[in-house]
Amino acid sequence: MSEVLDEIKEDLPAMSEAQRLAYEIYLDSPSITNDWTPITEKALQAKLKEAGFSVGAGSINRWKKKFKWAEALEAKLAVAMAGDDNKELIKNSALKTATKNTQVSIELNNALVATGYDIAYNEFAILKAKSDAGPLDMKDFKKFSELMKIFTDREDRMLDRLAQIPRINISAEQILNKLEVIDIEVEE
Repeated sequence: MSEVLDEIKEDLPAMSEAQRLAYEIYLDSPSITNDWTPITEKALQAKLKEAGFSVGAGSINRWKKKFKWAEALEAKLAVAMAGDDNKELIKNSALKTATKNTQVSIELNNALVATGYDIAYNEFAILKAKSDAGPLDMKDFKKFSELMKIFTDREDRMLDRLAQIPRINISAEQILNKLEVIDIEVEE
């Protein structure tokens, strides 16, 4: 245990064997695999029962307060997070999670957009048929106007994003030089 945990433990009242075991199980329960979440009182109660101690969840809750388990856990996690290995692991884990979430969001957005375009295309086809038969009434024209606004706004945002992408400064001469290097094999 770290010096910080030892200092916290020294300030606490004496513990019984069951209390000490519960304290240690609680402090050892959080890990990166369970997202640093401590064991629940019910699960702790079951572990203590396996060790031969019959303790209620209410008693465990009182022990948590009396022996300042939350402070000790916070100190332990702070010490654990301070290590360089953990910093790199957490950084990589966060990056992988963000990348995965972004990928899922993009895929979901693409599916929703494709569905939206299908629906809009069908609506446009219906409106076109009505327009070919005669002028659109106000309700149909409003629907057409709203659909156009959605798609033109989307296209404007896309064009704004494209405008923000830095362009590679390359001259026509550089392009021609690169094309001269390319060999094309032709089968006869």
